[in-house]
Amino acid sequence: MEKYLISEMTWPELKKVAEEKQTIIIPAGTNENNGPHLPLSLDAIVAYEISLRLARETDLPVAPFIPWGNSALFSRYPGTIVIRSEILIELVKDICRSLGNHGFKRFFILTPHLPNIWSFNIAGETLRKEGYLVLTLDWWRLQNKLCADLVEGKSFPMGHASELATSLLWALRPDLVRQDQMKAEVPSNPFYLKHSGDYPVLFMYSDMRQLSACGVIGDPTKATKEKGEEIIKRCMKYLVELCQDLQKAELPYPEGVNPLTDGEK
Repeated sequence: MEKYLISEMTWPELKKVAEEKQTIIIPAGTNENNGPHLPLSLDAIVAYEISLRLARETDLPVAPFIPWGNSALFSRYPGTIVIRSEILIELVKDICRSLGNHGFKRFFILTPHLPNIWSFNIAGETLRKEGYLVLTLDWWRLQNKLCADLVEGKSFPMGHASELATSLLWALRPDLVRQDQMKAEVPSNPFYLKHSGDYPVLFMYSDMRQLSACGVIGDPTKATKEKGEEIIKRCMKYLVELCQDLQKAELPYPEGVNPLTDGEK
């Protein structure tokens, strides 16, 4: 494709792409506190930039990105925009149904914001009953899994707006990283200190302002652009294979269709 963003296509161009691909990438982010050294739009920027890179590697189209999410945990910090989970569910259903009406059947939602996941999964469950396949990927958890060995900081290395996240934005948008404002911070909350690393076995809804004065958990001063480039390289390899497999994945049977009695789709 010459264009990857569907918002830059004409409707005849999009019609042709939908007929050929049936799979589309949907970037979804947030607008929330990310410490004094990173922009409020960190998650949205990561979702958008990684989706574009992925599109070039897989030749898949990219939907307009969702710039907001459920950031209630960060609501005490100025600039944070909170979209309620029930609104996010309906938003994703409407987006996928709209695109589905014109030929798309498989939706890959890429989001770097954990609290978005539940809304997107609930929407995906409903859409599955309509014959659509929705796959949601949690970028930060993927990054932490594949790139933990890059971490130098010992106190909450994955944290929030910490070493790896800062490194990634340094590679994607170095103009938005405020090196002079970087500071390390470790929560004093004993419960959080003991159990925060247990995800996904345990997930807690912590008020970030009770955990961090500046909005950082960890040490962003250990970040480098080189680490960010390595993060992209490792994660992109995984994402490309995932999208290639998604394009061939079997679609779910719509509700009311029984494959045993109604035959194959």
